[in-house]
Amino acid sequence: MDADLVKSAAMSPRLPNAAKFMLCLFAALIGVGCQPSQVTDKTGSNVTQLRFATIDELNPNGQTIASETFISALERVSGGRITVTVQTQYGNGAVTAETDLVEAIAAGDIDAGMPATRAFSRAGMLGFEPIEAPFTVTSYDAQRALATG
Repeated sequence: MDADLVKSAAMSPRLPNAAKFMLCLFAALIGVGCQPSQVTDKTGSNVTQLRFATIDELNPNGQTIASETFISALERVSGGRITVTVQTQYGNGAVTAETDLVEAIAAGDIDAGMPATRAFSRAGMLGFEPIEAPFTVTSYDAQRALATG
């Protein structure tokens, strides 16, 4: 990403959400092991085609700009050598769609995606459990039970 994009992201009031998403996205790209396919265009130059998936839309509420921003910046900074095909509604609304997306990324069927961190532990990847831990205690009764054993 270029310096102006990073600077504008840092000034954004949505930085915490964007930062969480980017952490998740980079973990999916790097930690899970993406395997992009190589496509040769008609001019003979190599173009890397990445497959990005989300269980929803890229920006379902008009405020989740991280995916679109990342994809646009990636294509722009690469000078077109990297292009991204986006698949929305991955899993067709199934209860397991997020977990299935994480597993598809891990298997190399999808190169990147936008799953919630909770989907990683459901897929057997436990590294995000500390991030999700505060959200598992959803009532005062559960808090008391946890604190008192």
